[in-house]
Amino acid sequence: MEVNDFGFSFIDDTREELEKVTQENKTTEDELKTRLQLMVDAIEPLLKNLASNPEKSTIHWPNRVDVIDTFRLKLENIRDGK
Repeated sequence: MEVNDFGFSFIDDTREELEKVTQENKTTEDELKTRLQLMVDAIEPLLKNLASNPEKSTIHWPNRVDVIDTFRLKLENIRDGK
């Protein structure tokens, strides 16, 4: 049976320890904001390109499987912080 500790721990009410935990959370928050912005920056050109010629009903996209696989890998790396 799997035990879930819910990911929290107790700390002393010392200012130093509280500041350490706060800084760790801030670092995580900053890293996640950066990764989210990288994700948006990666997707935005695709969306702009797809919307650039709405009057045309057909998209010519040679080698799209390779391009999509490369893009998918890029997004996975951003998500995983690589």
